[in-house]
Amino acid sequence: MTTVSSGSVITLTASVMAGSAGVTPGQVQFCDATAPHCTDIHRLGITQLTTAGTATFRFVPGIGTHSYKAIFSGTTGDAASSSSATALTVNGAYPSATSFEQTGSAGNYTLTATVSGYAGFSPTGAVSFLDTSNVNTVLATANLGPGTTTAGLSFVQASSSATNITPQAVAVADFNGDGKLDLALPGNPNAAGSVLTVLLGEGDGTFTPAPPSPTPALNVGSIAAGDFNGDGKADLVVNLPDNKELMLLLGKGDATFTVGQTISDPDGPFFVATADFNGDGNADLAVANPSGANVTILLGNGDGTFAAASTSAAGANPASIAVGDFDGDGHADVAVVNELSDTVTVLLGKGNGAFTKVAVSPATGTDPISITTGDFNGDGKAQSPLPEQVR
Repeated sequence: MTTVSSGSVITLTASVMAGSAGVTPGQVQFCDATAPHCTDIHRLGITQLTTAGTATFRFVPGIGTHSYKAIFSGTTGDAASSSSATALTVNGAYPSATSFEQTGSAGNYTLTATVSGYAGFSPTGAVSFLDTSNVNTVLATANLGPGTTTAGLSFVQASSSATNITPQAVAVADFNGDGKLDLALPGNPNAAGSVLTVLLGEGDGTFTPAPPSPTPALNVGSIAAGDFNGDGKADLVVNLPDNKELMLLLGKGDATFTVGQTISDPDGPFFVATADFNGDGNADLAVANPSGANVTILLGNGDGTFAAASTSAAGANPASIAVGDFDGDGHADVAVVNELSDTVTVLLGKGNGAFTKVAVSPATGTDPISITTGDFNGDGKAQSPLPEQVR
């Protein structure tokens, strides 16, 4: 077991081998090994295998004892696999000590825990009393009593960073490789012509602006992050609805980008999402096109370029896309919310870049505008909530 101090940046590296050769391309999920399913908060991140057959994920873990594992998602040529678990303990910045005593007699015991803190300060929080003779069953949980305490944790607005005018979407990734999550926000053009704001995370909830990158002076509708050229650095794709194009912004690893491929989309792209839709291990794109009332799939070549593969009909004004495995067959599926028809189009992936449209589109409330996916009941299956416009 590895032990580190809170605030430390941890690097997890997975190697995927087929015999003596490293597997590439492919995608690796880094997961909480103690969770029954690698979904939502239990999935630390997904990274692309490099040409060496390795995937690396850097992050700042929370205080406590953790267990992590890597899962290779598999491709059409290489079977899925997973690693053994690796344990990690993260110590808090301030030490504490807990003592325990019991008083009373049979049938009427009192258990008392005393937690001492650092330099005269008493910790806040709760203590759980466990029955160690019965698989650590929780007998009771009690809050620590008053003492000389510091303020407890609460949700606050840690920072309010300036962005470009009218930011319309946000992508989250580690754009400078320091293990801390950053933000990328597109917006409308300003006087300088830049439409992309990158905010570098400090790991404490605050952000600082990154150096500017040359980007198109065009309105950007949405943004998605991924490693599209397999160099281990986070890239971006933005859609330019006014020009009916998508544009790749390839990351340099220092939170700046170079303009890559521009992809024409005559149906008018409005929203873009990424996943591996054909099982070749490269990141692909799904694009919602309101003017065409359809979803276009663009297959990644693994070098930062894409080629059109298929187009599936959606409802009126498809506005947002969520990706998940909705039928449990191991292939990425697509759910697209249709703002003007008040429905969701579900497209089940065949694993080759093509999709089968579910015959009945689930009805929604009035004017749904976005959709996300998650395992909200803990059964390992993806579900999707939809926000609606407020009238």
